Amino acid sequence: LKTPSKLFYILRKHIKEYSSNRRGMPKLKDLLKPNPSVEGMLVLDKAKFNKVVTIPYINVSPSKLNDILPHLKKYLIKLPKLKPIQVTNDQTRVHLNPEIISTWDDITPTDKKSLNKFDITEENFNFCNRTLTYDNYMVDEVLKAILPDHQEGISSFTKVGHIIHLNLREHLLPYKNIIAQILYDKVPHCETVVNKVHIIDNTYRNFQMEVLCGKDDLKTKVKQNGCLFEFDFGTVYWNSRLSIPILTWFRGCGIVWLC
Repeated sequence: LKTPSKLFYILRKHIKEYSSNRRGMPKLKDLLKPNPSVEGMLVLDKAKFNKVVTIPYINVSPSKLNDILPHLKKYLIKLPKLKPIQVTNDQTRVHLNPEIISTWDDITPTDKKSLNKFDITEENFNFCNRTLTYDNYMVDEVLKAILPDHQEGISSFTKVGHIIHLNLREHLLPYKNIIAQILYDKVPHCETVVNKVHIIDNTYRNFQMEVLCGKDDLKTKVKQNGCLFEFDFGTVYWNSRLSIPILTWFRGCGIVWLC
């Protein structure tokens, strides 16, 4: 039998060898992130988001898919516009998240045992290369990748009808156009992106703004609690947190025009 000190030495040696072999390899948590080269981009170049990743998958026959999915659900890859389950010829590929699964042994023994009942073994496990694009990333992932990581990014924005309203800090102004383009591309039903240019300094609490992306149309509609509000966002101060008192005043009206 090996003494505890010898066991410790062997274990430490294996850890060093494993760490050495992994040097230069991307961290698992970085595999599905956008390319680091996009940081600081001022003009959107979607091609620079293209990234080839190796994705594990399990080949199954279509008849077994419903039986095995409950045991693989937590491992599925989840990216916009990338279906984890894809049919190729007479086989169905179940694509797994490479940040979670890098080998067959990363699947828990309990799940592997359940899969074995349906004749799903390591022989069904394989890899394929897939090119991720700009369309495969969420809006916050793209913004985080582009904006400098040593400065505060965009904490939030307001959507009023078809308009997205930004209030960008000074250090983000050089990125205002690319920020607007990303939001325009990725936020559903967004047709216009504006940024506030000056502080509110008048009685009616409306403010000057510039249209950064989309159509120059600030007349919009907002539906809340059964009431439809139509107004010009350029001349009317709108605050969704004031919807309760507004609805108290206009309860019973189907449409309300704010001027």
